[in-house]
Amino acid sequence: MIKPILHIVIMLVLVFLFSSGISVQFKPFHISFSYPVFGVGIVFIAIGIALCCGNTYYKGMNENGYSDGYKKGFDRGVGYVIEYVKKKNETKSEHSDD
Repeated sequence: MIKPILHIVIMLVLVFLFSSGISVQFKPFHISFSYPVFGVGIVFIAIGIALCCGNTYYKGMNENGYSDGYKKGFDRGVGYVIEYVKKKNETKSEHSDD
């Protein structure tokens, strides 16, 4: 659980650094941000979009009963693929016997 959170924090810091106009000077070692408010705004927008999209996705799955449907659909799909492969192998073996 900590690893995805760490990746998200690192990505948000990088978004802030790249969008805030950072300039680094090494001689007297000076770091300055040209547009720090813009960078913070972009980070807040990214967090807000992620929260809204995630909330909508999980709310829709739970309220509409899709979470159970996904499992049933996955199981049916796996069964269909297995039957299809078996039929393909049977027809291939019939043609190779000729």
